[in-house]
Amino acid sequence: MGFFDAPAPRDPNHQQGRWDTDEGPWQRWQTVLPETVGLRLVIARTAAAVVAVTGLQVFPDGFVMTFTAVWRPAVGRRIHRAADAAWLGAAALPEEVLRLGVQFADDSKATNLDDERQTPASSAGPVMIGDGATGDSHRLESRYCVLPLPPAGALTFVCQWPVFGIPETHASLDATLIRDAATRAIGL
Repeated sequence: MGFFDAPAPRDPNHQQGRWDTDEGPWQRWQTVLPETVGLRLVIARTAAAVVAVTGLQVFPDGFVMTFTAVWRPAVGRRIHRAADAAWLGAAALPEEVLRLGVQFADDSKATNLDDERQTPASSAGPVMIGDGATGDSHRLESRYCVLPLPPAGALTFVCQWPVFGIPETHASLDATLIRDAATRAIGL
C-alpha cells in the first residue's frame, strides 16, 4: 500500500468542514510571530517538473510549510490541486493531482488528500490543512498548516505527481530544525 491511498469519494452534497476559529490554530497563531526557516528542499525533479519545500513558518505547536511546484506547460492539461480533485468524487484521483504529504519519525503521516474536517483532537496523528495557494500556468505554491510539531528524528516530505512521471518520492530533514525554531516564535 502506498503513501497516497486514494480517499473515499465524497458525497456531492457534503459541506466542506472547517475548523471554527475557536478550534483551529489560526486563533492561537494570530498573536504569534513565527520563526521563519529559510529552506529549499527539493523532493522530486524530472525534465518537466520540480517539487520542493520552499519555506517553513514555525509556531510553538505546529508549522506552516510552503510547497512550490514548477512545470513546463507543454502537458496541455489542467493541473489540479488536491482540494479541486477531492470534490470531483472520482474513485481514482486524476494523474494531474499533485499529492503532497509529511511523515513524522514515529511513522504517523498526513497528506493533502486527507479529509480537511480533521482536527488535532479528532486525529490520531498529525493533520495537514490547506492554508491557501497561488500560481499560474507554470507554477503552484501551496501552503499547509501541520499540527502538532514533529517528534525528534527525521521529518519526511513526500510527493507524487503521475502526470509528470514523478513516483512516490521522499526527502527528509532533521525535525530538530523545526523543534528548535518553535522555541524562538514570539507569542503575545
